[in-house]
Amino acid sequence: MKNKVVIFDTDNSPFLNNIFDLNVASKYPGAKSIYLFSELCRKNGFNIVTADFAISQNLDLKDALIVTEIQSSYTNELCKRGAIKHSLICLETPSFSWKFYHNLKEISSKYLHSYLFRGTEKLVSKETQFHPMVFPQPDSSQVKINRINGWGERNFLVLLNSNQVRFLYKPLHIYASFLNKYLKEELYSLRRKAICYFSQFDDFKLYGRGWDKKLFGISDYEFNAALSVYKGSVDDKISTLSNFKFSICFENATFGGYITEKIFDCFYAGCIPVYFGAIDVDQFIPKTCFIDFRDFNGFADLNSFLREIDESKFIEYQNSIQDFLDSDKFLIFSESYYAKKLFDNLNIITSE
Repeated sequence: MKNKVVIFDTDNSPFLNNIFDLNVASKYPGAKSIYLFSELCRKNGFNIVTADFAISQNLDLKDALIVTEIQSSYTNELCKRGAIKHSLICLETPSFSWKFYHNLKEISSKYLHSYLFRGTEKLVSKETQFHPMVFPQPDSSQVKINRINGWGERNFLVLLNSNQVRFLYKPLHIYASFLNKYLKEELYSLRRKAICYFSQFDDFKLYGRGWDKKLFGISDYEFNAALSVYKGSVDDKISTLSNFKFSICFENATFGGYITEKIFDCFYAGCIPVYFGAIDVDQFIPKTCFIDFRDFNGFADLNSFLREIDESKFIEYQNSIQDFLDSDKFLIFSESYYAKKLFDNLNIITSE
């Protein structure tokens, strides 16, 4: 293959106009992995461009390799010009990118490789080579968790998330969710239940964007509970989490392999996460690093457990977290690992 062109095929506006910029990528969770991928491409003689740029500049795209993020409005035009659907990637949940997941078997059948969460393994086509991936995190081989704020300097419990409501709003989404129940699974409502319960305690705080606005689908009771403990949005999540012993750390959905930056933000802050999300989380992260919400019979049971934890147990959790971050088990989460996985198979096909 003579044409060593790689096309990053996305509709995501911050990454159009041929932007492969570290400063831009660093603003979005997981996006630095694409910047690192672009660097690997360049260092190995590939010309990497975004899809919109490739089309507008009328580049020679015969045998160019397409790396598509979810679905793109540019893909068909790229293929008409001779490009090859090489890799399919997705870092969104089924409830958010429901059209993609609903049509995943058909979409993935056109790609040589699919880099997706483990929960999609039975959903992808047998025509593609499936690579289970996790949400990429900053490489932390030199990072130490925050221990500056010790047990005595930390408040009790925090929930740090944007206010969102996920509900079925289009007939096709309703139909798709009827066929595939995982498309409507969400944990936004459970977060609101956590707020309602813990808002009765003075040592619980809520941070994030949008909690001061009553969204459609939120009851007056939920809204008033949120307002009573809401402390505003934050610019530095890790700094805020560093002021607390524990954090309600619920993903947006329960899905195999879907472990995002939420739990790692807690880790870096030295804050112990109360985690609920990926059903297989303990296959990736030792259970000694977090408190599994599934082990409790509701929030009252959880509250009793948290309040019985003393400083020595808290430090045990922190030590386990640091051991995990320093271990080989963390490597699959690193952005450099994700970038290299994407690149390795590109290199193979162009070397044949």
